[in-house]
Amino acid sequence: MTNVRFLFTVWPYAGHLHPCLALAARLAGRGHSVAFCSAASAGATVRQAGHDFFPFQQTAAYLGGLVGRQPDDPGIFHALNERYTTIGESSLAGKLSRVRALLSEMTAGSVAAQYADLRTVAASWRPDLVLTDPMVWAPLVLWGESTGTPVVPFSFYAGCLTPGRRLPLAGLGVAPARGAVGVLRNRAINTAISWVNAPVRAQVNRLRAVHGLAPIADSVPAHSGRFPLYLSAGSAEYDFARDDLPPGARYVGPCLWESSAPPAAALGLRDGAPLVYVSEGTAQVGEPFLIRAAVAALAGRPDLDIVITTGKQRTVASLGLGHLPPHIRAVEWVSHRDVFARASVVVTTGGSGTTRQALACGVPVLAVPLEWDQLENAARLEACGAGTRLARRHCTPSAVGRAVATLMDEPGYRRQASRIATGFAKAESDPEPLDRLEEAAAAARSGRRSA
Repeated sequence: MTNVRFLFTVWPYAGHLHPCLALAARLAGRGHSVAFCSAASAGATVRQAGHDFFPFQQTAAYLGGLVGRQPDDPGIFHALNERYTTIGESSLAGKLSRVRALLSEMTAGSVAAQYADLRTVAASWRPDLVLTDPMVWAPLVLWGESTGTPVVPFSFYAGCLTPGRRLPLAGLGVAPARGAVGVLRNRAINTAISWVNAPVRAQVNRLRAVHGLAPIADSVPAHSGRFPLYLSAGSAEYDFARDDLPPGARYVGPCLWESSAPPAAALGLRDGAPLVYVSEGTAQVGEPFLIRAAVAALAGRPDLDIVITTGKQRTVASLGLGHLPPHIRAVEWVSHRDVFARASVVVTTGGSGTTRQALACGVPVLAVPLEWDQLENAARLEACGAGTRLARRHCTPSAVGRAVATLMDEPGYRRQASRIATGFAKAESDPEPLDRLEEAAAAARSGRRSA
């Protein structure tokens, strides 16, 4: 296959960026050129991975204005997390209002700026195909149709974000509908989501009209399902084994990637001691409730090795954990590959990267989800039997301790996690999705030369 150019457009959050880097490595391994367009804070990571990088310019200026930051301020995206988090909202109306603000201000609101940045990139780098984070909307609603460049959505979530007969739009973490009650539930969910999406859809359609494009009749995620190819990080087994996917939907495996991290050997773990890993991910906006509950639950289990990571945004001292017994190690970060290879249980808020890495190693997961993709991961964990979910309001030390013991003592959870690991490996080894990517990109390049 002739070398072609793939451009990834992605938000800089680790959960969004890392799967793209994993897929980019596979494309580069096939002899293709890869570039990224993202926030400047992602630049060093992307360049170290060996890819070209183009920082957001207009997009950074727009988003910085939303939160009162300069465009080059690396804290912009943490400030956006705090602006749109639904954690502090107790009512459904309050949560939906926050989601509407996220979609109208950040996601749809930045489309014009994203489009301007893409024009700048295309002028110098000329991509043959754009792979886009499903929350970066300019490629989905403007770029592909206005330029003729193929666009492929790439979902970093637990599965495909497009709704279907049995599954409403993603975001609330619900399992597919079963029977009449499930159908009524879906109707209620879709009614609420329609209320959220109506002004956002109108906002998108005003932008499309400026570019001479016809309006879309439904949500952007539903619109994305009509693209010829739609890739998801994961496998069918982990995505409810859905039978209502669009024709172009394909799974490409867990798409795991991590930068150089301290090895597990540096922690002085004991040979033969069962290991429990605890993390709240990389996008924390609140108190470390799960870490504190896990420490209280497992401090009296010297038979276990406990590894806690804070994430680079927080220090161990900031967590207020007090004196830790010797079997509990708390560090800012450590290699997931190393630790999960010997872990018995992973305790997490359910971020996509942590959850998929655990399952790829056949490790059962306790998820205490808060919002966004965490809810989706928790729903899938329960549905496939590879883990269990605990609501935040029930996240007490005793509940965490019982859940960890159950996941360790009942072998069915590890069997199901191993089943998901097998499905991940099968999806990752399937060449067909990447073959289709290459064919679409090569056809676009050939057409451009002919023109």
